[in-house]
Amino acid sequence: MALRYLVTGSTGGLGLAVVDELRRIDLDGAEVEVESLNRADADFSSPQAVSNAILARSGALGRGFDAIVHCAGAAAIQPLRMHRDHTFADMMVAASCAYGILRAAACDAVSEGGSIVLMSSVAAHRGTAGMAAYSAGKAAVEAMARCAAIELAPRGIRVNCVAAGAFESPMHQRITKRMPAASRDAYEARHPLGFGDARNVARTVVHLVSEGSSWTTGSTVVVDGGFLAR
Repeated sequence: MALRYLVTGSTGGLGLAVVDELRRIDLDGAEVEVESLNRADADFSSPQAVSNAILARSGALGRGFDAIVHCAGAAAIQPLRMHRDHTFADMMVAASCAYGILRAAACDAVSEGGSIVLMSSVAAHRGTAGMAAYSAGKAAVEAMARCAAIELAPRGIRVNCVAAGAFESPMHQRITKRMPAASRDAYEARHPLGFGDARNVARTVVHLVSEGSSWTTGSTVVVDGGFLAR
């Protein structure tokens, strides 16, 4: 039986890298099928819409997914004085989508013994000016993951997060291109190993959906080139 994975936000950046890495998994000849769920498929700000979309996919399969990886999200750097109500709502979309994924998993959209990986950020662990709303969204994802890990453990379903540092991606380029060169260099210097690549993060995701992490749940794995170690 083929292993089936679902990845949100797979149109570029990290999501695309995760899809590529999952398709390269060597499982002694076992078939691996990777599906995508993007904003064209569901309203990511609506947990129910996300749950319904995933349940419809898994229902069509006749069984749950072996893993769901949530990469969809958005980022914004903006001082609090410039925030509007929609600013916070926009940055909470990733958390809303994660909530919908977890609800679907609780309704059998993930097979027993399966895995859920939710993308977080070092921003959930380190205070940074201009990132209050974004950080709140990522912190919410991690809190939900810990609770869901306990609730889904009786079915052998593992729930983990990956807290990433800055890595090269379209989103990263949109943020850094507005920075003066000196500020960008200082930002990179805060990562002892420099800015990462989407594949650095994607390979950790692959580990978390594999048997190699079968005793890991409710955890946040930091992949940040040493950012939080400073």
